[in-house]
Amino acid sequence: MQYPLTPKPVRRSGALPIVITVLGAIAILLIVALISAGSPVTFIVGAIPSTAALIVCLLCYRWLDRWEPEPTRLTVMALIWGGSAGVIFSFLVEMAIPASEFVTMAIVAPLAEELAKASVFILVATGARKLELTSLTDHIFYAGICALGFAFVENLGYFALSSSAGEFVVMALVRTGFGVFGHPLYTTATAVGIWAWRTKGGLWKAAVGYIAACLLHGLWNGGPTLLAGSLGLDDTGQLAAMILVYIVLFVPVFIGTIIMTTRNRRNEYEAVRSQLPLMVEAGLVTPAEADMIADPRKRRAILADSGKYGRVAKRNQKRTITAATEAALAQHRIAAGEGGPELVKRRDQLSEWLRSRPDKLGQLPLMPQFPPIQPPATW
Repeated sequence: MQYPLTPKPVRRSGALPIVITVLGAIAILLIVALISAGSPVTFIVGAIPSTAALIVCLLCYRWLDRWEPEPTRLTVMALIWGGSAGVIFSFLVEMAIPASEFVTMAIVAPLAEELAKASVFILVATGARKLELTSLTDHIFYAGICALGFAFVENLGYFALSSSAGEFVVMALVRTGFGVFGHPLYTTATAVGIWAWRTKGGLWKAAVGYIAACLLHGLWNGGPTLLAGSLGLDDTGQLAAMILVYIVLFVPVFIGTIIMTTRNRRNEYEAVRSQLPLMVEAGLVTPAEADMIADPRKRRAILADSGKYGRVAKRNQKRTITAATEAALAQHRIAAGEGGPELVKRRDQLSEWLRSRPDKLGQLPLMPQFPPIQPPATW
């Protein structure tokens, strides 16, 4: 039996993401053409580790975002923005400011590149699109996706400029190996600052996040050179200095970021679970749906089972899970005194969509039926 496709929840992001994605993709193609013109063979070989690193990192961020998936349109826009506007802005700033190679690498580049990557929030945190930023995870996700787009194009440029096989191998180990999460990690600091500013107020918090991102970036770029120079080390010694900086600086920060994001995901999970009984009372979800959303294993089982009724039925279930999760997180923030009229509007849009669905779980042959429940005034 096939079921009609339930209309998507209201997620108006306008035409801007499409325009930016198309123009950005054209810009990336032009950048790639310029990069590959000098050494096509090196560029093609370098594209292999660059693409592999991008795919692995995207899968990691997709896993992070699986609880409440962000719209594909905005995700692609953030990726393209980082690889086009972010790269172009950084290049122009670094070329316009006269400085030594070390100063450019350790100071100018971090300041320009972190500002360029942070600019993605000008796009996703304005207009109707800002209604998608309902959690810290959302901020970390968009910052990371934008940074991955930036790193991908930057890596292509570095590989194309490598002059020997040894330099290429070292670059592959550093840029697409143990330093693969470098750019996303730096920009995460900015994302945390912007999240704190948007939820608690105080623009200085966003500034602190940006400064922290620049410091991390600058220490990674310039730390090995300073350490090797102070110890009088040669090129091999500089690689050892880079590994030391990586162990002392990058690894602890990376582990701390994983702990922070994992804890935040757990908090969001508990926030959703706390709202589900109220959503059942309000008639937004059925008891069967609430039980399914609260238990990841049951959610996977229901999605697999709904596939027996066709792709449309499975897609409807995914839309329900995403809408219910987003509505629960929005209500949790509203109850905590966070957000504003726009967040209330978004919650109301999702609530109306959930309440009016014709395919609620428990009203299909998948599960026994439950009697309708009248929503209270709070939802």
